Amino acid sequence: MNKLVPDDVMFTLVTNRLKQPDCQIHGYVLEGFPKTASQVQLIDDLKIQPTVIAVLEKSEEGSRDKSANRRFDPVTGETYDLSAPNLNLPQEVLDRLQKRPQDDEAIVEKR
Repeated sequence: MNKLVPDDVMFTLVTNRLKQPDCQIHGYVLEGFPKTASQVQLIDDLKIQPTVIAVLEKSEEGSRDKSANRRFDPVTGETYDLSAPNLNLPQEVLDRLQKRPQDDEAIVEKR
């Protein structure tokens, strides 16, 4: 099932990426990171001081609707929003779309 990427893998990916010249020159956005207490500690250890923090909020109803309409294609790994107005997928793709386990209504309610 879909689980969080282990912290040690995330540490390596994030630290290696932030060392790249384009990040040093132009800055970067850490979207969805940190997610765990140990990832927060990594940010502290790396002496990363954010200059801007953006918090985006969505209503509970909006989150439920998004989860209820989201499906993934196990063949391609693509994720689709079934409520998108111009979703023109071949029937064979529509037939194989699946609901992600983390989009189960009971799980979404806990989030």
